Amino acid sequence: MDLTTQTQLALTNFSNQFVGQLYRSLPIMGMINLNKPAGIMQNAGVYNIPVQGLNLTANTRSAGQLVVDQEPDAEARAITFDENYVAFPVDAGWASQPNGRSTVENNIKNAVSVLTKKVLRKLLLELAIRAGVAQVNTIGTDLVLADFQECRTTLTDNEVDDADRLMVLSTVQMNNALGIDQYSRYDANGVPGVFGDGRVGRIEGFTAVESPYVYSPAANQHIGIALAPSGVHGVMPAQEVFADGMRMKVGAENDGVRLYIMQEPMERSNGGYRMIVSTVSGFRLTDLRKAVQILGK
Repeated sequence: MDLTTQTQLALTNFSNQFVGQLYRSLPIMGMINLNKPAGIMQNAGVYNIPVQGLNLTANTRSAGQLVVDQEPDAEARAITFDENYVAFPVDAGWASQPNGRSTVENNIKNAVSVLTKKVLRKLLLELAIRAGVAQVNTIGTDLVLADFQECRTTLTDNEVDDADRLMVLSTVQMNNALGIDQYSRYDANGVPGVFGDGRVGRIEGFTAVESPYVYSPAANQHIGIALAPSGVHGVMPAQEVFADGMRMKVGAENDGVRLYIMQEPMERSNGGYRMIVSTVSGFRLTDLRKAVQILGK
């Protein structure tokens, strides 16, 4: 199998794996507003999301009176994006052997896994930093029933839709939820699907997700997030693709998630080459009313 075909096959297999890992690791990737710019962008920059009409109000018209026009605002929210990549060398001699090809594929697989974690951390860090309008509990303490209820009431008071609410908790915060009868015991709640597989699945109308990647502001501390994903925008810009002899860069896009694999010769390596697996991404909480910081452990 020649190197070009090998790269193309790896792209097809592992770009799909990358998307699948993102969705499995954090369902919010399939719920946020993931923008799909068609143009090629640099590996770092700013993408502006237009946000119009936030200042519109509902007026009342008396009989016989004319309507009053309003002027919708045309604000923009800036999303800062950058490139994350994994690069590794490949020796031409062993790459032509079956075991060598398997090693290349495993390296790409591991690179995809590393990039997945990087993107998730980037997203959760953005949310934890910006979701500071409302805070629940205190750093270093356990969560209790009233804390989870406060998450629900805060979003409801902010007129946030009930649909598709998501709660991302640290492992300790999930343990706190497991200790609350209303979320973990059927005889205390009576709602099927609240508790299953040893974890709490639903909390106060939120889908509960346990993640090791919630933001850690200090050692052994975490910030969880309760949010409506409709308040989050993301972007994964396109990169340039090309085929120039031994230099080749190919890419794939699924639902706005983009992954690229590049192959290039290495100098003074007697035919060796380098593989680079990369993705460009950025995220922004555009509506601060739709997210709450969950402090605690």
